[in-house]
Amino acid sequence: MRLSVAQTVLPSLFTSNRNSFSATRLFVFGMTFLLLVSAASAQSYPPSADTYVDSGSAGTNFGSAAGMNVSSTQKALVQFDLSALPSGVTASQISKATLRLFVNAVPSAGGVDISEVTSPWTESGVTFTAQPSAGAPFVSNVPISVANTFLLVDVTPQVQGWATSPATNNGLEISPAVAQPNTSVVFDSKENGATSHEPELEIVLAPGQAQTTAAQLWSAFVPAFAAKYKVSTFTPGSAITVTRMQAQVAFAPASCRTESVIQISDGTTSHTLTIAGTANDSGTLSLNYAAGVPITLSISTPAQCFVPPLVGNVLIQYQSH
Repeated sequence: MRLSVAQTVLPSLFTSNRNSFSATRLFVFGMTFLLLVSAASAQSYPPSADTYVDSGSAGTNFGSAAGMNVSSTQKALVQFDLSALPSGVTASQISKATLRLFVNAVPSAGGVDISEVTSPWTESGVTFTAQPSAGAPFVSNVPISVANTFLLVDVTPQVQGWATSPATNNGLEISPAVAQPNTSVVFDSKENGATSHEPELEIVLAPGQAQTTAAQLWSAFVPAFAAKYKVSTFTPGSAITVTRMQAQVAFAPASCRTESVIQISDGTTSHTLTIAGTANDSGTLSLNYAAGVPITLSISTPAQCFVPPLVGNVLIQYQSH
C-alpha cells in the first residue's frame, strides 16, 4: 500500500511540538493524516439522524439507507445535535446558519420545499405511517437539476429558535416542491461511506463567541497487521473540550482478528472510538484537556481482516476556552 505524507498550516490554538509540529506543519510517517482546523467562525455540525419515509412502503424504516430520497411518494428527514454549541449561546449570537446537502442523483429535476419538523422522531423508528408532523415550508421550490453538487439553504431563523428552545429542535423535512410535485432527488446520508458527503449544518457565531472547531483526520488504514501508531502529538495553546468523535470508512470491517480503533489521550483523559462499521460515532463527549499538556492521537490498525476498512475520514469536534 502506498501511503502519502500530509501537511497543513494550523492556527494559533496549537503551539508547536518538536515531535509533531515543525514550523506549524504536520508530517506523519506510515499513513496519511490531515488536520483541517477552521480559522473562520463558521463551524460544521454533523447530523444526529437522517433518513426518509416512503408512502409506497409505509411501514418500512430506512434509517440505515445511504441516501435520503425525495419524490412524489418520499420525503427526507434530517436532525442535528447542537449540544456542542458553546454553553449559553443565544439566538442573537448566531449570525448565520446554513444547511448543506450533497445531491447524489437527480432522476427528475425540479425543486424542493423545506419545513421545520414539529414533533419528535428517531432515525431507527420513523416510517411513513409513524412520521413526525411538520410546519409549512419556510423555503419553497429550491431548484435542483444537477447531481454531484451541494445544495445550500439558509436556516438561520430555525437554528436561532432551536438555540432559544432546544426542545423544539426536531430537525427538518425535505419534500418535493408543491410547485413541482414530480421532482425526484437523492441526497447523501451519513451512512454513505462511498462519498462521505453527509448533511452538515454550518453555524457562524458573532465575533467574540467561543467556537467549536472541526478537524478532519487521516485518509488511510494499514490493514495487514496489528500495530498502534502515534498519529500526532499536539499541544493546545488554550484549554479545550472534545465534544464528539466520528469516523467514516469505505467498508465495514469483517472477520478481523483485532479491531481498529482511534484514541485521543493526554495520558490522563482518554477516549477510544472503535471502527465497527462504515459510520462510527462516539455520541456527545466532554473530554477536558488543559492548555500546555500534549495530547496524542493514535490509531490501532486491524489485523487479518477478510474485509479491511481501507480509506476513511475522522471528525473531531472541540471547543476552545
